[in-house]
Amino acid sequence: MNELICFMSRKAGLVAMLAACSATALGCATTDPALVDEIAGLREEVRTLRAEIQELKKPLVLAEPLTIQLPQSTAASPEGPALVVSILADGKLMLGERVVSREELQARLGKRAGQDPQARVLIRADDKVRYEQVAGIMELIKAAGIDRIGIATGEK
Repeated sequence: MNELICFMSRKAGLVAMLAACSATALGCATTDPALVDEIAGLREEVRTLRAEIQELKKPLVLAEPLTIQLPQSTAASPEGPALVVSILADGKLMLGERVVSREELQARLGKRAGQDPQARVLIRADDKVRYEQVAGIMELIKAAGIDRIGIATGEK
């Protein structure tokens, strides 16, 4: 460990000497052949690092344009509208424009899931409805076989 610290200290000293020598117009005035060789090696390392930094600063340009093949849909038309389940402030449930019970909601959604495995449900809940009630309706929808569920929000 002590050898590593000594090596690092010597290297730091040489880098400082190189920086000082580079800053003067005359360069470094040492006659020690070992130091001259080490300084020359450090100068080469600095040149190499500067060149690498310049390469890294260049913007990334693709040689060929990027082509992405998107999967094709087998559906004849885009997805149909989502079923809308509303939870009113008083706790009543609506499927579309019709008031329904929890049991009727689950039965109707289960029937729809059997007809359309890609069926989607959008939940619209009054802002006075508790989160627990919304979570319960989400569980009911999943139990009916529909896992594509969205929650409608209003603009502020």
